[in-house]
Amino acid sequence: STAVRTRHVMDSLQLNRAQAQALIKREDHARRSYVKQHFHCDIDDPASYDLVLRTDHWSDAGAAACIVEALEQLNPT
Repeated sequence: STAVRTRHVMDSLQLNRAQAQALIKREDHARRSYVKQHFHCDIDDPASYDLVLRTDHWSDAGAAACIVEALEQLNPT
């Protein structure tokens, strides 16, 4: 979520809320432009993704386990 991203940027970079939100806005714009220019894709198009995790309530280990399980289902061995 935007609130969690903002808090993470504030904490990790020691920024105030306005600075963190401005940084997030710049970075999102730069990423969107890069993907559009180099891959001709819209990063907001859900059809571009096989799996999306909203990590607000996931631990790193839980998110990793979910990704591993999804990959195993996609490519069973």
